[in-house]
Amino acid sequence: MPIRAVLVVHDSRDWGLEIQIISELLQAEGGILGTRRDDLGVGKQELEVIFCNPDLLFGSDYPTSRYGAGAFKSALKAIHKEATGHDVKITQLGKPHKQTYDFAQSMLVEHLKHISGGQVTSVDKTIMVGDNPASDIAGANAAKWSSLLVRTGVYKDVQGPPAHQPTRIVDNVEAGVRWALEKEGLL
Repeated sequence: MPIRAVLVVHDSRDWGLEIQIISELLQAEGGILGTRRDDLGVGKQELEVIFCNPDLLFGSDYPTSRYGAGAFKSALKAIHKEATGHDVKITQLGKPHKQTYDFAQSMLVEHLKHISGGQVTSVDKTIMVGDNPASDIAGANAAKWSSLLVRTGVYKDVQGPPAHQPTRIVDNVEAGVRWALEKEGLL
């Protein structure tokens, strides 16, 4: 069966095997695994490679951040280039890319229309709560949203000031929600 696209939607567990398969598919004739094209040059990539999450790091219960899909993407590109001499063309979606924030904004508007019986047709203020300055805060700032950076994930104060300055830094999501409600006079 020919494969036309690879969609990476989460963090990988077996990078070696998955990089091997994607690289083989990038070299395959007509998307058929186990075949090899002779024309692998620039502009000849037949397989679409789409990443939904560009985060290099993500936070967890572990004391230090873990490598995410962005690290997997970097590894794939470097290994494929070293093995074949050719770059991988990747379509990147997700935070901090504009289309992600535009889509979220449109979904908020649709939800407000639905719950208000069509009375509300726009969103005046949007607040992004996130733990990663490089994706959550950078994207929110670019979208002209308020941004709250929580200390419960990738970002920790011990790292120094964040690479992208949020509207406010809070201890956790609850503190962020409380701040937003107080700011709007709802608490």
